[in-house]
Amino acid sequence: MEKFNSGRGNCLRYICFKMLSQVPFIMPKKCHIIPKISCEVKKKMKRKMVVLMLTLGLLFCYSNVVSASDDFVFESNGDGTCKITETGTFENVSELLIPSTNYSNEQVTELDDYTLFKCEAESVTISGLNGELHDSVLEYSECKNLVIDSCNLKIGSSFASNLENLETLTITDCELEFDDYAFFKLGDDATVNISNSTLSFGDAAFEYSGIKEITIDSCDINANSSFFGNSEDIVSFTMKDSSCESKDYAFYKLGDKAAVSLAGCTGAFDDGAFEYAEISDLSIDNCELEFGDSSFANNGKMEKAQIGNGKYTFGEYSFYKCDKAVEFTIGGEAENNEYEIDDSFGSYCTDLTTLNLGAGRYTVGSSFFSNCKSLADIVINDKSDLEADEYTFYGASDELKISYQNQVYGADSFANMIE
Repeated sequence: MEKFNSGRGNCLRYICFKMLSQVPFIMPKKCHIIPKISCEVKKKMKRKMVVLMLTLGLLFCYSNVVSASDDFVFESNGDGTCKITETGTFENVSELLIPSTNYSNEQVTELDDYTLFKCEAESVTISGLNGELHDSVLEYSECKNLVIDSCNLKIGSSFASNLENLETLTITDCELEFDDYAFFKLGDDATVNISNSTLSFGDAAFEYSGIKEITIDSCDINANSSFFGNSEDIVSFTMKDSSCESKDYAFYKLGDKAAVSLAGCTGAFDDGAFEYAEISDLSIDNCELEFGDSSFANNGKMEKAQIGNGKYTFGEYSFYKCDKAVEFTIGGEAENNEYEIDDSFGSYCTDLTTLNLGAGRYTVGSSFFSNCKSLADIVINDKSDLEADEYTFYGASDELKISYQNQVYGADSFANMIE
């Protein structure tokens, strides 16, 4: 077992030693021999004193990056790899880089349980590691910025949970498998950016987090239940060009009047994915997605929803009782759009006034938008193929007008026309 200060630190300290060795010896006060010093020597001494001051300043700055007490205790595995078993607290350290090798150039492949538990560094970077991080490695740490880059890791439970001071989380170019509660109760108005990564999450990965903004770009994600559940401070959630498979209630009660955007995505969301969320603006476009039952149901803040081009499957009660929604658009311009929709898709959206159905093939169950008492205007693209019955728009406003193929119908006459 060995204690090790970062290789960069050893190198820098050597350079500083060489620089300090050039500074002239300063005589003690009690010395009675005062040599006569020429102007040229004075100038040289002055220059060397400047070097001394710069060196000391460099050492001070470095201490805030990796810290003079940045002890990493390594245990060799005897096969060219090693693990980190413990560290210091990194008090007053602004930037901490987890080393990928020890002093003997053995690759770091493991971090033991609680290795950086309650770590006080402001910023932590994990880069280029392959192997395993055990339970609670960063739990209760005080870091404000966490970066995980170019890693292939299996990560234990509560990896970075209860990081209540975190401001930014960045994951890029990684393959990571997280156990339960990976980022549970993470952040205070934090920003999360995940890109170009393949990630697997156990239960409650980000549940009860104080995250404000999330961007997921070009990722392959597999998440268990309550992925971002009960994260009620989110105002922006964007997922683009990604694949996502999630279990029940992945985004349950997500958001604070959040704008949610899914673009260019594939995958499946199990039942209750966004149920009881507070989404004000929903946009889904150019996706191939499958949603389980009650996927966006009981969303009391949704004002506008747009489901654009693509292929979609929705279970029962998908937008049931989104009672503040006033405008709903399904479909775009592409004729090969497909929408397979189960019963009571938008029932009891009581404030809904306008429904737009774009081009594509619609297979809808009973009570598509039934009991939407304010629904007065439905515009259906001439290139849409809609199967409907007498309950499709049952309970709509008495003044309901359905515009389709240059004709205007009421609910009953429209149902009779397309049967």
